[in-house]
Amino acid sequence: TQPVDAEDAGDAEDAENQGIQEQDQNVDVSTSLDHDMMVFQSFLVAVHQMLESKTPLPLIVSSFSANYLKPASTSLEIAHQTDWQLDWKKTKWKKMITFLQESDAKDVVTVIDLGS
Repeated sequence: TQPVDAEDAGDAEDAENQGIQEQDQNVDVSTSLDHDMMVFQSFLVAVHQMLESKTPLPLIVSSFSANYLKPASTSLEIAHQTDWQLDWKKTKWKKMITFLQESDAKDVVTVIDLGS
């Protein structure tokens, strides 16, 4: 066996830690992408349920979220299997209004300002 220089041992440990950090970052990215997909799946289920219930439109975004999106997100089978919960901060949109305006959701719903 060759003697290990203390500096070399530190470099090896740093490289190991860096590898772990890089792996963790990759997990975060894939988790984020999965979360985005789950949010969109929940959105589609929520819109379907809203249309089936013949909810009068326009509907306030907060009402849609509370009455349809959150319940739909908990009804997904994968949510039960993984203990997944809708969290806007874990998505690339960060807020529901941004999701509605910038994701493929904009092809499904139209956001209007009711305050005008």
